[in-house]
Amino acid sequence: MNFIIYLSGKVDTKEPNLKIGSFNIRTFGPTKISNKTIVNTICQILSKYDIVAIQEIRDSNIDYVVTILINQLNEYVLSKGIKYSYAISPRLGFSSYKEIYAFIYRNVVDGLPRRILPVSQMVYENAETIFDRPPFIVEFKIFNTTLSIDKFTLMNIHLRPSYVLEESLALRQVVDWYYELNSKTKRHVAILGDFNFDCSYISAANRDKVRNVLSDFTWYIRDRYATTISTRNCAYDRIISDSPELMRAIIAETNRTFRYDNQFGLTAEYTEKTPNEF
Repeated sequence: MNFIIYLSGKVDTKEPNLKIGSFNIRTFGPTKISNKTIVNTICQILSKYDIVAIQEIRDSNIDYVVTILINQLNEYVLSKGIKYSYAISPRLGFSSYKEIYAFIYRNVVDGLPRRILPVSQMVYENAETIFDRPPFIVEFKIFNTTLSIDKFTLMNIHLRPSYVLEESLALRQVVDWYYELNSKTKRHVAILGDFNFDCSYISAANRDKVRNVLSDFTWYIRDRYATTISTRNCAYDRIISDSPELMRAIIAETNRTFRYDNQFGLTAEYTEKTPNEF
C-alpha cells in the first residue's frame, strides 16, 4: 500500500476517521487471483481501508478478477460486519497491452450508519491521446457521517514510465476539464496512484516543472520516499490535492507508506511475488 490518508470528523464523535489508500497490485490478473495465499494477503491489506484506488488490473473480461477479489474480501471481513463493493473502469490502452483501474470501497460497516457510494464515474476523454491509460474519475458521497467532508472526487492514475513528464503535465488539462464539466458545484479533488514520479523516470528539474504547472496542488508524498519494495527511496506513488478543505480534513502525519511486509511478517522473497508497491 503506497500511502494512507485519514479524513477527520468535524466534531468530536466516535465515528472512525476515513482511511484512503492506493495500491498497484502489479499484473493483477487470472494467475494472481488464482493464488489463494496471495489473495489472502491482498485481502488483509484492503480490509484496513475504507477506499482504495487500485492500478494495473490485467483482465480481458473486465471485472472477472475484481469480482473474485470482492467476494474473497467480503468473506474475509464477514465476521466484522463489513461489506465492500467496487467501481471499475473499462480496459484502457492504445495497444494490445491494456490495464483496468478500480476503486474498492466499504459500503457497509457494522454499527455505523455511514455509507460510502460512488455518485458518478467517468474516464477522462483523452481527445489528444496524451495518456495511454487516462485517469479514472469517481465522485464519492458519504452518507450519514460527521466527517468534515462528505463528498469528494478521486482520480486514479497509472502513468507510463517512458512518458511521466508528458502525462503528469497533462494532469492540468484533466483537472481543468473536470471542473469545466462541474462548474456549478464545488468539487474536492485528489489525484492518486502510480505516477512513476521519481528517480530515473523523471529528473528533479522536470519534477519542478510539473509542480509549477500544478502549483495549486499539495503533494503529500515527498521525493525520495520509498513506496515500493524493489527500489530504495523512490517515491513513484503519489497523492495530490488542490482542495483547501480536503487538505484541512487530512490528519497530520497520516500520509505515509504502509509497510505491510513488516506488519504481516512477510519475507522479501514472498513480497516480491505479491504486490510490492506499498
